[in-house]
This record gives sequence, structure tokens and C-alpha cells, in this order.
Amino acid sequence: MSTPALVLENQPVCNICYNKPSDPVKIPCQHQFCRSCIKQYVINCPEADKFKGFGCPVCQEFVQKPIMAGSRPKEQWAEYLPTVNLSDRKPDLLSGQNDDLKCAACREAGLQKMATLWCQQCNDAYCPECSASHRNFPSTRSHAQVPIAYISPRDRKSNESQTCPQHRDSKVEFYCAACDTLICPSCAFVNHRKCEKVATISGASNVAKGELSNKIQRVRKRSTECQSMLSDSNTMIRELQVSRERTEASIKGFSDQLTQTIAENRDNMLSNISHSFNTEESRLQTTKAKLQDHIVELEGCEQSIENVLNSPSEAELLSKLGKTKRLYDASLQKVIEPAEIVPIKVDFEPNTSLLDVLDSSQLGETIVGSVDKEKPRLEKGAEEQVDQLKSIKIKAKERKTSKQKVKFKKSKRSKRRGSGSEVLSSHQGASSSRSEKLKAPKQERVRVLQKHKTITTDIPGDSLKSSTTSIVVLFVNGVLTIVVADHNNYALKSFYTSMNIDRQSKMSVDSKPCHVAKLGNNTVVATMKRLKKIVVVKVSPTLTMVDRIRTSKHYNCITALADDRLAVSTTLEAEVSIDIIDLEGQILHSIVPDPEEHLLFSEPKYLTVTPSGTLMMADKDVPYITNFTQAGKLLFKTGPKQTADLEGMHGFFCSEDEELFIPDKKNNRIIILQEDGEEITTFLTAEDGIDQPQGVFIDDLYQIYVCQANSKITIFKEVEIAVN
Repeated sequence: MSTPALVLENQPVCNICYNKPSDPVKIPCQHQFCRSCIKQYVINCPEADKFKGFGCPVCQEFVQKPIMAGSRPKEQWAEYLPTVNLSDRKPDLLSGQNDDLKCAACREAGLQKMATLWCQQCNDAYCPECSASHRNFPSTRSHAQVPIAYISPRDRKSNESQTCPQHRDSKVEFYCAACDTLICPSCAFVNHRKCEKVATISGASNVAKGELSNKIQRVRKRSTECQSMLSDSNTMIRELQVSRERTEASIKGFSDQLTQTIAENRDNMLSNISHSFNTEESRLQTTKAKLQDHIVELEGCEQSIENVLNSPSEAELLSKLGKTKRLYDASLQKVIEPAEIVPIKVDFEPNTSLLDVLDSSQLGETIVGSVDKEKPRLEKGAEEQVDQLKSIKIKAKERKTSKQKVKFKKSKRSKRRGSGSEVLSSHQGASSSRSEKLKAPKQERVRVLQKHKTITTDIPGDSLKSSTTSIVVLFVNGVLTIVVADHNNYALKSFYTSMNIDRQSKMSVDSKPCHVAKLGNNTVVATMKRLKKIVVVKVSPTLTMVDRIRTSKHYNCITALADDRLAVSTTLEAEVSIDIIDLEGQILHSIVPDPEEHLLFSEPKYLTVTPSGTLMMADKDVPYITNFTQAGKLLFKTGPKQTADLEGMHGFFCSEDEELFIPDKKNNRIIILQEDGEEITTFLTAEDGIDQPQGVFIDDLYQIYVCQANSKITIFKEVEIAVN
């Protein structure tokens, strides 16, 4: 650090090197520094990473790291501090002209002269004349005087040595703990001679620092505990919200099913009644036509008889008599029975017992209480799962209190759909069993990962055995939906549970789907082999194609950077690249490997984005993983030490704390690559049910989904286990 020298009045200086700032920056407390000085200060601050900030070198005010720095290391924070102009004036760092600091010696003489220098030993300000006299006295000749421009009001206040309020000429040197006051030597030997807790300021300060250090440790411990409880609360709230959505969807689905059943019953009855009415109406219409024809025939017969009766001669009458009799006999031989026109009556008699049941019953019953589950005993190797499970939960502490959950159940009714007495009795039995368990001694419980469910991806209509290597999981209207790309059957498939029934949906595509990625809450995108297009599919939870994105290149890997931007890797192209494109297929930016510097990739096979926005990539033929920014800057690349573990790599998934979960198909396991790219640990093995894994995904409830070569998806879920 350079020795302060006189500078022009009102000229800003760096508060670390006391020189004119080079590339000056400022922090929220308005102190200015050289960018290089504040950068070195932050690097040397030991707790900057822990508290995501640092204390101002001048006033010790806490300064949070710049927002624009994101997750970058503290070595880069200074690059994002705001730059200031050297002509900018700061009230803290200006001379006495702006803070009206007067000369202390002149003030005693009744004069009002502006001070320009500050004595660091006397902690007083002097004008040039008094400063010269101050240096001529033998007792003050060695005092260091600096321009007031170098000393801010905060510095002057913090460096100020207090004087004794009773003895103005003496400075405080002792501290009386009994009276909680600073005192001078005269007070210590006169007024406070009977006080037992009198110590020097240095000694008392050391004791106070020790006590405060213990207090801050307790505060930090309590803060950590509260953070753990907060994490648990957030998880419980998230689970409760998902449970609420599922329960509401189940109630609505059951109600819709009842409505659909009633509608189908109504349509069947209306169809039967319509058929009966149509049949009877057709019969009556036929009878009506017969009657109309018979009436016409009778009217003709009547007219013929009248003509014969009106014959002019008896001979003519007798000549027509035979024909008239035959016409008469033919007309009267046609007989229509009265039964053919007997009217019928169709009435509807409602089943009023259904109304009685609906009036006196509900769709179901909700039972709210703490969840009571049978806990399996802790098996061999479960302790290792407990340690590795912390990485999924962002390294949170093990829960020490049992969770309170809301459980909704449908009522168990008798065959006659009577009252819910069975539910009441079972609920009372459960309550009594819980009360008995409350009396039992408490057992320590831990949360481990266990195999929860297995889903087969082969569905009716498949021509070949399914092969799924790419998987995403979404919550659509409260329904957990799994979407996979089936390479062999040229299709995307979804699997979900509705009304307690496992269901599936299949959507055929134009070519073999390569990879699928989650774009939004209910949308996925997938690349097509040998086609310059990306399909956009809506999940509801059935699959519906909503768009085809036309691209200028063939793409293989895909991951979503935002709702309107995708990162894709080329295939079957002369120049290999990773492109950032929009939803119109336009290339916004391309990352091309540079052999002269760091070879980022040769032919990407797997690609994903981390929570911090960087890209993770694995090559097709070389077993290594590369992490780089969207601008193409290399962050790390695995080396020969990790090559043996990555030889069986088959896809990956990046968790919230940027740990990479990698299916090792060769060794039947799931491994974890830590965020620094150095350490690899085993997470799940064949003993846990892993069989040739080739895809992995972790949802918001920390359930793990593993695609396997046997056309199955294995789901692993957290459970609580009692430890003996």
C-alpha cells in the first residue's frame, strides 16, 4: 500500500491503495475502489463464498455479490460491479468543503476555518496553519497527518478515540463490566475502585469477542436447523399441492365417470324408447294406409251399386247385377280387426331408489390425519443409500421429526350402499392403534431409496419390442405422466395413472425418435432421425402433436434452455456443432469445436443443461464428459481417471445441485459425477434392481425413473425406515 500524499481537494481515491482509482468501481455504500484492489480483497475474504458477499473494506457494511455474477466464483465478482466516472463526487470521500469540517484548534479560539488535514493520532482536523504548528510541537511531531479526502466520515467516526466524559483531558482505557461503561485511568482508580469487573479495553474486547463468537456459532447453528426445517416445509407443501391436485382430479374423474354412466344409461333408454315408438308408429301408419285404401274401395262399390239402381231399364239392371255382386263381395271380404288400431301407452317409471342413494350419500369420504405406515427394518447397505440420498435433496440434513401428511380415502360402503359405518369403525380402529403406538418408545427413522414400481413400455399395437433411451416426467393437471421415445416402434409413449388404473398413450411419428426433452409444464419436444424437423407434442396426459419445427440441419441431441430456446447437436452433417435455436428453427448461435484450443466435442451423443445454464455433453465414441458455457467456454472436462467408469455411459440427468446421474449399462449401475467433474460415486447397483440402464430422470418429488434394456421403467422412491 502506498503512503498517502496530498492530492487535489475533492478528488476521489481508492480506499485500499490510496491512489487515484484505475478502472474505478463502487459498491452500494458508495465507497470507490480500483477494480483490481476490490477483486483481490474479495478473493482474500475467507467467508465470501459461504455468505455470498463480503464486508466493505472501509465501513464493513455487508455487500451482496452482484446479481449479474450468477453462480460464478468470487474471483469474477469484481467484473460485475458498476463502473463510476472519476469526476463523480462522493459525499463520503470529499474534503471539509462538503461535510463542513472545521479546524479543531481554530474552533477553540472562536475562529471558523475549514480543515484540510486529519491527525490520525489526535483524531482531529486542522487547517494548514494549525497543522504546521501541530508538527512543530515535540509531543505531536511524530503524528501522521493525511488529507481529509482520504478519510471518510465513517472512518473518522470509527477511528475516533473517546474521551472520558468526566475528565476531558483523558481518554478511556478501561471498561467496567458491572457499570457497562468506558472509563479513564482516573475513574478506574477513584470512582470504580470497588467494582470487581474492571479490565482494559483490549482485554474486555477479547472476552467480548469470544462471547460473541460463541453466540454467532449458535445463531448459525440455529439458522442451519431452520434452513433444514424450511426445506422440509417446502417439500411437504409441494407434496401436499401435488396430493391436492391428484385428489381433486380423482374426485372430478369419479364424478365424470358417474355422469358418463348416467348419460350412457339415459342414451340407452332413449334409444330403446325411440325404437318402440318408431315400431308402433310404423304399424299404425300401415293400418292407416290400409283403412284409406279400403274406404276408397267401398266408396267405389257404393257408387257402382247406385249406378245399377239408376239403370234406365230392368234388362240393363239385370245385365250389370253379376258384376256388381262380385265387386260387393270383394270389398266386404277385406276385414280390418279393431285390435289393429288399439292405442298403446308408454310411460317412464323412474328408479327413485337411485335418488335416495345420491341424496343420502357422498362421492367419498376424506380422512385427515397423520400418515401411519409400516416401516421395514433397515437392511444391509442401507446406510450407504442414506449418505448418497443427501445429494438428491441438495445435501439437506436428515429429518428429525415425523412429517404430518393429509391422506384422503374413499369410504368403504356395503353392497347396498348404506351408511359409512364400516369406514367409521375402521377409522376408530386406526385411531386406537395410533394411540397405542404413541405409547411405544420412539425409534430413530431415516429416509432411504427403495424400488417402488415397475412399468412395462410394451403396449398393444407395437410391431417390435420397445427400446426406450430418453425419458422425461411431467405433472399434468395433477397427474404424474412419464413420456419416453420408443426408437424401435417409431413412436412417443406416455404412461400415467387415472382413476387408480394404469393407462398409456401412443403417438406415431415420421421417423425414429432420437431424444425427447421437456419444454414446458405440459409440452415436450423430440428430434427425428434422418429428418430435418423437431416435433412439438402436448401432453394432457395423452399425446397430441401440435407443431413440427423445420430445421436447416439434422439434429440428434436436444435440451430446452428456456420456453423459447433449444440447444441441439448436429448429426449427419459435414460440420459438427451444437446450435442454439428458437421455436421457428432459426439458428441463434452455434458452438463449434476448436482443435487448436480445447476440443469440446467431436460427435455429441448426449446433451443436457444444468440449473446454472451451462451445457453438459458426452461424445459418441470417447468416454468423457465436457461442461461448457453457452458461449463455448470450457469449464471442465473429465480426464483419464474417470474414463474407466464412463465406458458404459448411456445418457445422463443433471440434478438441482448439478450432480450428474449417469446410467452405466455395462456394469448395471447408476453412478454420480460430482459438480466439479472429479469424483465419481456409485448410487444404485444391480442389487437394487438395476438391469442394463439406458436412461434416467428425477422428478420434483425426488423419485428416480430408470429406463432399462428389458423394456421396463423402474421407479425408486424415498421411504422412511426404522432403525433398531
